[in-house]
Amino acid sequence: MESQNIVRILSYIIHQQMGNTIVLKEDLLRNYIDLENLIVCWVQSGCGSCKKVIPLLFKLDDKYTVVITDGEIHTQSLQYYPNNIPTYYPSILLFNKGKFVKVLTTDDIKEIQLY
Repeated sequence: MESQNIVRILSYIIHQQMGNTIVLKEDLLRNYIDLENLIVCWVQSGCGSCKKVIPLLFKLDDKYTVVITDGEIHTQSLQYYPNNIPTYYPSILLFNKGKFVKVLTTDDIKEIQLY
């Protein structure tokens, strides 16, 4: 039930914001993984830190494409996660053309925001 609430909130946000942020409704990270400057954020229902970082992701520079995926629901997308299992949430990773580049922190996200 809580996961459905997060999806509803994210769906509302995505309709209110413009930019390159995508909230996966289906397990289709593979459709985006080959993009340049791709930030993938794995979230989990009930995660307070996830709820705090999500609005920041909608404010990132347009040179980034951001995909938000639920680590509990979108299990096929975990194939792109190093070691296939997030050890904490939110887990924010930078990819470039399908290759893992580095782990990003919430502070990293704040630094690349547009204001």
